[in-house]
Amino acid sequence: LAPPCVGLCVGPALDDGGGRYEIVRELGRGAWGCVFEVLDRTLSQCGAPASAALKMIPCARADVAQRLREAGTARAISHGGVARVLDAGEIVESGAVRIGLDALGFAGPTVFIVSELVEGMPLVLWKACEEHTRAECEALLAKIDDAVVACHARGVIHGDISPANVIVSLNGTPRLVDFG
Repeated sequence: LAPPCVGLCVGPALDDGGGRYEIVRELGRGAWGCVFEVLDRTLSQCGAPASAALKMIPCARADVAQRLREAGTARAISHGGVARVLDAGEIVESGAVRIGLDALGFAGPTVFIVSELVEGMPLVLWKACEEHTRAECEALLAKIDDAVVACHARGVIHGDISPANVIVSLNGTPRLVDFG
């Protein structure tokens, strides 16, 4: 059986009444929420399927506006070392969505943040999969540092840079993920 969230459509409603983002699979869970691969049903109508990453963050009603402001600020970052934030909003609950949120243990308001889906592996796995020279590691860290500097220049503090929140893309470029 598929997990209760797979197939759910969340986000802004389309003409068929379902949300823009259809959950395809869970990518991971952390202290602040769950991240899913989603199909962007709007962009997919333009020819090829368009995938993205969607993070669901349960929060208190009083924190919703702040989370959305943070996502908007992160959206302003355009840097090759940062997964771009594409969209954000509050999940509007229907019966099926509420069942999915309940299955995740989420009660109350839930914010979503949509970002680029980075194909690759977390830094923690990149490091463990094979031996890397000191020069390779230093070059990778310099790229991560450059991305952090770009974030700080826009007034954005990541707040949780860890080997799990840096994805080494298929071309070897580290990308900061998981803003919010």
